[in-house]
Amino acid sequence: MAKYILFFVVILSVTDIFSQTSGDLSLARKKREKSNYVDAAKIYAEYLSKNPNNREVTIEYTDLLFFELKDYKAAQPYVKKVLSFKEDTVTYAYALAKCEYYLGNTETALALFKELQPLVPINKENEAIITDIKKSIASINYYNSNKNKLVSKYLHVINLGDHVNSPYSEYVPVVDTKENFVMFTSRRKNVFNTKVDFEDDQYHEDMYMSKRQGHDFDTAVALPYEYAEVKDVGNSKEHESLVSLSPDGKTLFIFKEGTLWKSELHNGKWTTPAKLEKSIISNDYANHVTMTEDGKTVYFTSEKKGGYGKLDIYYSSKKSDGSWTNAENIGNIINTDGNEQSPYISHDGKTLYFSSETFVGYGGYDIFKSTFDGKKWSTPENLGLPFNSVADDIFFAPKNDFSEGFLATNRNGTIGDFDIYRFYFNNIPDFDKKDLIVIDNSDTSSQFGKTNVATLIESLTKDSHTENMFYRVNDTLILTSSSQVEKLIKSGAVKKLDIEQVKQCDTCVYKSTNYYTVLNPKIIEDTIPLVVNNTNNNNQTNTSVGEKNFVIYFDFNKSNVTDDAQNELKAALAFINANPKHKIIVTGHADTKGTEAYNQKLSEKRAKAAANYFKDNKIKKSRITKVEGKGESQPAVNCPSEPCDESINAKNRRVEIKLVETEG
Repeated sequence: MAKYILFFVVILSVTDIFSQTSGDLSLARKKREKSNYVDAAKIYAEYLSKNPNNREVTIEYTDLLFFELKDYKAAQPYVKKVLSFKEDTVTYAYALAKCEYYLGNTETALALFKELQPLVPINKENEAIITDIKKSIASINYYNSNKNKLVSKYLHVINLGDHVNSPYSEYVPVVDTKENFVMFTSRRKNVFNTKVDFEDDQYHEDMYMSKRQGHDFDTAVALPYEYAEVKDVGNSKEHESLVSLSPDGKTLFIFKEGTLWKSELHNGKWTTPAKLEKSIISNDYANHVTMTEDGKTVYFTSEKKGGYGKLDIYYSSKKSDGSWTNAENIGNIINTDGNEQSPYISHDGKTLYFSSETFVGYGGYDIFKSTFDGKKWSTPENLGLPFNSVADDIFFAPKNDFSEGFLATNRNGTIGDFDIYRFYFNNIPDFDKKDLIVIDNSDTSSQFGKTNVATLIESLTKDSHTENMFYRVNDTLILTSSSQVEKLIKSGAVKKLDIEQVKQCDTCVYKSTNYYTVLNPKIIEDTIPLVVNNTNNNNQTNTSVGEKNFVIYFDFNKSNVTDDAQNELKAALAFINANPKHKIIVTGHADTKGTEAYNQKLSEKRAKAAANYFKDNKIKKSRITKVEGKGESQPAVNCPSEPCDESINAKNRRVEIKLVETEG
């Protein structure tokens, strides 16, 4: 795995390490020669603080920072200084362009790359730098065209901190479903790992583990030390890297000896690793694998002969007898003539996330996704900012609902080269994940007893650190509008109010949140009629708790669930989980474009897509009593004349979800 983690390694200058200087400087050079770059850098920095005009040492330290530690932020001022020496201007002009690009100074970097491009001699020795300059120019142009296309202003990508990350590289986060721990791969030096890989001049890969402590992780420890449950997985003096964990948490995949291995969980302990079946990996180099939720398909990266590039993505399926099919290349829609890395398959088996260095994106490796329609994979789509950056972004591992997850990156702000980050969205409520603070309300005043709810909401909303507010009424209806909540309170419909205050925090690995539950002692009925409009859920029909209706809308000629529709489905799912007596009726509809027969089939597909969402989220099939399509026969809005206006068509391309309470 190690040889593909770095974008590329090209040493373009060699400095004299045998000069006669002080004892400390001699020690720095010895440490650098042995690839102990972190300790060497500290000594160089101390020396230059006292001898800032030493030309030779400045060049050595610059090379150490840029080429070996890849600390582009620290290297930038030294690269500029070396350029003032008129020393190998092509090499250091390239280094400065890379530093400026990494720091987000894209216009400066673009000008430097364009100025440098004709100055690099065209020969085999310079192929890597010529290719990188071309890609960097294309990436900067892409970045400038797409820098304002954020996934969401509420998406936070946060460094796990120095309990997990180090001045060396950390990558491949592997997390259990409950996030009780994070296991990962590190290139840090330890007493058991002192060997350096000659290909990239870094210490060999070792496996580490950090257990979760509340909203943070404790200090990472190399496996298996201190963790008896993984004692048979272990590290050695060679490369061992964690790769992934099966969705059921019972198979741990690791990389060693140039290929993939697996360890099984038995009686609370992991078994000694064994190689993957030969029909999957053969004798080829293979470094990453992901398994579908049903355990019947694996997708992995390998350098098998006959591929489209270097590392390609392949797949293999389990037969009925338990054996695996011979691996097949996933195809050139996804694979390129470069490297495709770190595949991750979604829980429904339809979306493949991976990183590629070849598709044009924001930086070196960008994270992409491709969806499978049952016949072919779609053209890869860039996940956008801030999942991606101007650096390398890789080993993307989202949770099932995509609301949070992990990735590895060497973007600006890392502690070392690659660091592990966690991401989450601050616009998704988490009422079911936390213990709420119950506020005592023993009297029966009109303002919810001792607590004036309106005053509480106002104080939380006006808090300068508040990024978002969510309100859950009677364990069912979720709102984001405080005015709607106040109307409900005044109407006497609120028996219980949960409040979630999400706070802005740029260093919090987990959401910074406060939760409150306010009980209304005046109301003792089990069910409360909710008949107000929800401005943040405009598709919900006003009705009593005995029956609820939700509506989702579709793009023209499409049956896939959009992001907006998924938000509505989440609201429906929350109600379904809170009301186990309700049955589900799903009805699909189409607009009048196309033939009646085609629209009938399209409406059925839409209905099935909505029903599958509930099934995928553990709703029993027995609760879904009807899934049907009505074609264009029951429009929500009648078309006065043909051709129908698009605003009307958009309202007719829908699925209606009726939730009906049953007896017993």
